Amino acid sequence: MGVNRVHVRIGELVLDGFARADRFQIAEGVRQELAHLIQKQGLRHFAGTAARVASVDAGSFPVTPGANAGAIGRRVAQSVKRELTGGRGSK
Repeated sequence: MGVNRVHVRIGELVLDGFARADRFQIAEGVRQELAHLIQKQGLRHFAGTAARVASVDAGSFPVTPGANAGAIGRRVAQSVKRELTGGRGSK
């Protein structure tokens, strides 16, 4: 069962290779997708992960040419989730 409300705070997001003008839209895509994943899969899915994480290196991932900033943000969030959960569960 999912949770009713999730607050995701991103203190700093460092992305290499993306347009500076897209930074806020990418960050919002990351925040929304992480909240969605937590609501969908529940906090227990993230058990073993500290409630506050100092840093996550989500690695790199392919980006489709012309992808919009929101889609890029969702990909970043999915990479972060994989890093936080050790790859457990679906995306």
